[in-house]
Amino acid sequence: MINNSDSEEIEDIILSIKKHKQLKDISNEAIKYHEAHKDDPYEKEPLNYIQERNPRKLISLSGPLGFTFFKNINGRKILLLGESHKVDTLCQSSLAYSIHRWLIELAIEAPECLDIFCEQVTNKKIKKETNILGKLFGLNKRHKETDETKHIILTHIMDPISRRYLKNYDSPLDAVRDTFRVCNNLTQGNQGLCPLPSLRYHVVDSRTVGKMENPFIEMSPKVFELGTKRITFVAEYVNVNHMEIWGYFSGLDRSKTSKQKFEAYSLMLFEGILDDPIEYVNRYLDNYFKIIDRTLKKVRNLIDLEKFKDCLYNASIFTEPTFKDFSGDEYSDIYKSSYLFFSVLYCTQMDVYFLLRWFQEYDLKKPGPSGCKDYKVAKNTIFYGGAKHQITYAEFFKEYFNVTPDIDIIHRDMDQCMFLSEEFDFFA
Repeated sequence: MINNSDSEEIEDIILSIKKHKQLKDISNEAIKYHEAHKDDPYEKEPLNYIQERNPRKLISLSGPLGFTFFKNINGRKILLLGESHKVDTLCQSSLAYSIHRWLIELAIEAPECLDIFCEQVTNKKIKKETNILGKLFGLNKRHKETDETKHIILTHIMDPISRRYLKNYDSPLDAVRDTFRVCNNLTQGNQGLCPLPSLRYHVVDSRTVGKMENPFIEMSPKVFELGTKRITFVAEYVNVNHMEIWGYFSGLDRSKTSKQKFEAYSLMLFEGILDDPIEYVNRYLDNYFKIIDRTLKKVRNLIDLEKFKDCLYNASIFTEPTFKDFSGDEYSDIYKSSYLFFSVLYCTQMDVYFLLRWFQEYDLKKPGPSGCKDYKVAKNTIFYGGAKHQITYAEFFKEYFNVTPDIDIIHRDMDQCMFLSEEFDFFA
């Protein structure tokens, strides 16, 4: 693989792409894109380090602060990696893998089908006008699935991106998204372009539907502008009714009683912030329910839905997957409990969607990666996203399957450099 440690090598990439017979119609915009990014910082990896590192002998990983591994859940592996969406305390050693680099090297060497689930919005179809890959290849179906084209994508696009400094991004998660963007089938023209034959790449953040975002995310700045009063005001109602409020918002309990209690909570929380809080949240939920219903239809015969709901409720409500400091005098116990519930609603819809997706079976008759054609379920799963999600999933799997993780590390001091006590081989 090429090592893009300076701008001259980026120039070589541009020349190579220009000359390649399959890319003779490449647009000027794509060339401008490469030229604009040729001075971006890249990891400067001495050759001896490159030779020494092996993705199946992982010791140190830069990016996540949480690492939970279940080696065998009914014959399936799952690694849950969580981060803080910051780049403040990354590894300093050159021997440490950056998360995006480790994932792509592991995907390249995967001996079995690998399913990577990423915290990334599910509804945003990236237009071809903003997609460099669409410009590079002109969406020419004749060339999409050739080995030569995929080799160019891997060596000239994915490999250079995966060598960029993590600190050059707003978060390690952004680096993962950037590295695997060609494997995101929501991008127009990407179908068939992913050059990794044993990778299924999934985006699982269902909290944006249509043009609307989860109101507990979208309106949180305005809620917190009111200080602690609004969160404290609704706390008593939450303490009595949190099961029904959570159940309705998650889409797993749509009874009339739960709907009424959720609407009452929304009205108290967003009054004066939204013109018509109930109309707003119901309009959002109508669209979210459609997404969940499509997924539920695929797994209804594969899971115990009531047990699924109870285990996720317990994992969401009774664990404390937050890193917020409540030590100040202004934070009462009642505020803390109400804030934690608000933060649960901030996350829970993505949690429902990811877990349902993990249980689903794939139609092997449909087109897909050649190395995954015999894998009806996600046998080898890696989730990468926020630490709150990771902790919730770990608690869910423990209760639902009555299992204990083989590795369970959480850096609550926000350290984003993960050191393992021994070499880790995900596929072992």
